[in-house]
Amino acid sequence: VGGNTTLTSSAANGNQWLLNGNPIAGATNQTLVVTTAGTYSVVVTSGNCSATSAAVAVTQATATAPVAS
Repeated sequence: VGGNTTLTSSAANGNQWLLNGNPIAGATNQTLVVTTAGTYSVVVTSGNCSATSAAVAVTQATATAPVAS
């Protein structure tokens, strides 16, 4: 809750991160800090070739209220 997750591509360059299959504007670095739940993947392009990673599901835990005794 309120945290983040860092995703890292094995490629230093040519990255385009996707959230639920859609490109994330400006997300082209080797790492992506995720604060929103969803399914993430990265497309790596080198020359005329590109490959898409397997998707990773990021979930968001919910806070639980303390139980009064």
